[in-house]
Amino acid sequence: MRTDEAITLVVAARTGAELFGVDAPARRYRELVAALHPDRLGAADDRVRAAATDAFVQVTSWWRAGRGGPARHRTARPRRLPARPARVRR
Repeated sequence: MRTDEAITLVVAARTGAELFGVDAPARRYRELVAALHPDRLGAADDRVRAAATDAFVQVTSWWRAGRGGPARHRTARPRRLPARPARVRR
């Protein structure tokens, strides 16, 4: 997917569900992120970079909202180990 196509899709969408669809939402998300990510824009002019960055932020916001929010993207919390009884020396 080209950057201009991705920008057009994001601007036209009203919701994340409309943008990602129901058949393969993860695939659509990856395609959009690949086309819009600021590090992949190379020598694009400033207007395209700004529009792509805005679209990228919108895509990631809708994706996180549809996936239960940013908490699902955090690293796992360390597990608490059960308390051990004190060792008795003989």
